[in-house]
Amino acid sequence: MKALFLKDLYTLKTSKALLLVIVGVAVFMAIWGGEEGVSFITSYVMVLCAVVAVNAMNYDEMDNGYAFLMTMPFSRRQYVLEKYLFGFAVGCFGWILTMLLGAVAASGFGIRESQEFSGIRWLLYGGTFAAFLVLQAVMIPVQLKFGGQKGKIAMLAIIAAGFGITALLTKVTGMENLAELLAGATKTQLSVSGFVIVAACLIVSFLCSVKIMERREF
Repeated sequence: MKALFLKDLYTLKTSKALLLVIVGVAVFMAIWGGEEGVSFITSYVMVLCAVVAVNAMNYDEMDNGYAFLMTMPFSRRQYVLEKYLFGFAVGCFGWILTMLLGAVAASGFGIRESQEFSGIRWLLYGGTFAAFLVLQAVMIPVQLKFGGQKGKIAMLAIIAAGFGITALLTKVTGMENLAELLAGATKTQLSVSGFVIVAACLIVSFLCSVKIMERREF
């Protein structure tokens, strides 16, 4: 599995232009963006890191690459596990980058943050990392199931469905009470709840991905 991880790291070289753009825009927003810059950096960097992590899987499909990879001494379950670990590693890199650049923006090098925003900055970091993990939990099995081009179409359909469901939920009676309940929750309660939800999403996603890989023929 170590060899798979190194292979994916080497494939990042093909995305170096995108990585430079990500870092460049993030640095620019950290210097001149102020509070809005911190919010933008956290969402922008983490979403693009999710895309970069999943794009590494596209190279496994090129030139019938799966047929070759599956002859190597690792199981399909290990292959799937490595994809989640690689995505987690890329996400950690992006998360650390956002915290460092957020600290630059908050230090007064750019526009100073208000005290109120400074208090919720760590919740923002935690929320975006949790969203990254949930996005990975959705994208990896979709990518394994449908492949490159079809996978992109499937992801667009899932995103559209997500927005549609969200719009419908806002009209459901009682959602205001749920919003008030969440607003009144403590940071500890939100953190524990978020951890349980993200962990459940990752476990279900991993099991689905393993099933998909075990049923695929190359």
